[in-house]
Amino acid sequence: MRQRGFCDGTLKPLMDKAADGRAAMLFLDASHFVMGCDYLGFIYGKVRRFVKSFSGRMCYNVLGAAGFVTKEVVAVTNDTYITATEVCGILRKISARYTGRAIHLAPDNARYQKCKAVQGLASELCIDLVCIPPYSPNLNLIERLWKFVKGELRTEYYDDFEVFRSRIDQIIASTSTYNESKISKLIGNYSEPSIMTLGAEQLRLLETKYNFSMTSNKSIPTHLSVPNLGRKNLKIKN
Repeated sequence: MRQRGFCDGTLKPLMDKAADGRAAMLFLDASHFVMGCDYLGFIYGKVRRFVKSFSGRMCYNVLGAAGFVTKEVVAVTNDTYITATEVCGILRKISARYTGRAIHLAPDNARYQKCKAVQGLASELCIDLVCIPPYSPNLNLIERLWKFVKGELRTEYYDDFEVFRSRIDQIIASTSTYNESKISKLIGNYSEPSIMTLGAEQLRLLETKYNFSMTSNKSIPTHLSVPNLGRKNLKIKN
């Protein structure tokens, strides 16, 4: 019920404003890319093979804010830690990028993303922080974008950190250009039917079919969550 109430009362009106061009709606979270960790994929065969892997824990941290409409990512990066300092930095970049427009930003529930320093700067920059309910990662749409980036990285072995970092930056930059159509499929087409518009009977059938509940803390399956419920998944009649 908490997720449904948040969708109907908060998220959907802001998405409407963004879709109409009356505001900017962004989703914020960090992703940590460790070089040589799970970026080659899986190899199957009857013969044992040795696969190259980087012997280290060099990490490229990306704090990103993805635009709901444009799919453009505003980012702050480093190879140390993501803290409130980086969040304040990205708030300034967002403010500069969307000058003259109302800005709504949905951060993750990590404390450093909504501490007093962050809230104070957001208020100063007139950025509305839209806090997603606890235990609702499915509502933070940038999570799907990070999954896409990691999927693209798994196709190649990296032994040079600069090359690794450049490749990540390249993939992130592509989300609003030549990969925009792929990201739109993940984040959703706003014209598609969504959980927010389902009737009570349709929702009940979906809960039974996919084993989730809108009245508990159990997450909604990724492909059913806001904003998109693909037509291929919607096979329920009134």
